[in-house]
Amino acid sequence: MVPPPPQISRLSPPFRRERGDRGKVPRKGIGSEATINIGIVLPHQFHSGCRKCTQGIPTLGRDKQRSQYAQTSSTKSRRISSFDILTLIAIAICVYTLADIFHEGLGHGLAYILLGGKTVNISSTACDCVADGLSHAALRVVAAAGPMMNLALSLVFWIVLRTFRKLAGSIRYFFWLFMTVNGLLFAGYLAVPTLFGFGDWFDFIQGLSPEWLWRLSLIIIGIVLYFGAAYVAVHEFEFLQSRNPSERRGRAWTLNLVPYLTGGIAFCISGLFNPVGPILILISAAAASFGGASGLVWMSPWSAGKAPDATTPPSPITIQRNWGWIVIGLIALIFLIFVLGPGVTFGK
Repeated sequence: MVPPPPQISRLSPPFRRERGDRGKVPRKGIGSEATINIGIVLPHQFHSGCRKCTQGIPTLGRDKQRSQYAQTSSTKSRRISSFDILTLIAIAICVYTLADIFHEGLGHGLAYILLGGKTVNISSTACDCVADGLSHAALRVVAAAGPMMNLALSLVFWIVLRTFRKLAGSIRYFFWLFMTVNGLLFAGYLAVPTLFGFGDWFDFIQGLSPEWLWRLSLIIIGIVLYFGAAYVAVHEFEFLQSRNPSERRGRAWTLNLVPYLTGGIAFCISGLFNPVGPILILISAAAASFGGASGLVWMSPWSAGKAPDATTPPSPITIQRNWGWIVIGLIALIFLIFVLGPGVTFGK
């Protein structure tokens, strides 16, 4: 509130004005003829931090402002200290490395060997198979085995996440992220690469007629399943959220954006060493990590704006520094870049 300007009381006669006293008003006094100067007094603009403005105003408002500022600072510091970024990075590297091993190795590679293939090179960006007289049907199975492995892992870890609810926060976060990344990669493989004419499912439909109908069907199914995987991930994410609306946005962005950037960068660095060529960095490493897992980015505001439900804990889960995760993540990063990067050859 702006304090009122000082009031100048009207002087009552008798008073005397001396020559040369223009601009001065004689002050009535006992035995004296003192004068005071009259000037134009402009009202002082109110400033919240000005001592002159706050002088005489009750301190309740200032105490409330200090309390709100302290509460905001405490909330920000608590939000930052709730998660150790280095541990989140390590968990993300473990998730992306395992997803790649299961997709390329235990998906494409194992199916190829079981169907009679002889030589296969498994890298972080591709499973390079020699046909070795395999039928078209067998090659379709090999092409579909990789993304189907991602789907199986996503479903299994969804069940695991909902079954083991009393484990440590970092382990449950690993389960959630592994479920989410594999689900998004499976649906993403169906839609985007098929649309642009490359990838596992595009190889799967080669020789099938009419190709345009197969292609369109896979794209539509992929889009529907991608939003379905994101929906499940957002609702299962609530065990990592807070009931405080001011904390939900920060927690959602931190726990989604850190693994998204970590996995994308690690995949692209690993793709630099692939044996096929630099084209795989674009159509495999970057497309699978930054493209296929892009749901992690736009799921964040979705989770932040969602109202808490029965699975939201009263006290938010914290993930503190865990050197076990950090060591495992470092080993996984070395394996992803220097072993899976150039690839491993099996067979003659």
